[in-house]
Amino acid sequence: MVAALIAAGAEIDASVSPCDWTAFTYALNGGCRPSLLELLRAGATIRRANVGLANAMRVPKNEDCFALLDKIDKAGGFASFAATQRAVPVAILRKIFALPHDVLPIVASFWMPRGGF
Repeated sequence: MVAALIAAGAEIDASVSPCDWTAFTYALNGGCRPSLLELLRAGATIRRANVGLANAMRVPKNEDCFALLDKIDKAGGFASFAATQRAVPVAILRKIFALPHDVLPIVASFWMPRGGF
């Protein structure tokens, strides 16, 4: 659903409630990791103001999503996180196939989307 809305031109960082929540905040609060990753791939902004006591809170149902945000923060942003995630399938493909090094990330993108699953 998120991918279809993005493809149709939905505004990624639009506020959709009086609390200034975005689709990213709703996905985070609801524990929907696939939607978070789709939004991040499309360029969504992680608004720290929407993550805290007054807004999305860390609870068992969304722990996986908050763990993802922790990994993204530790990596220094989504671009760095995605590059780290892509390194694993690239390394595996490098051992299996004799392909040029610049082709391996392209092949890996068919196997695993940017940022993982």
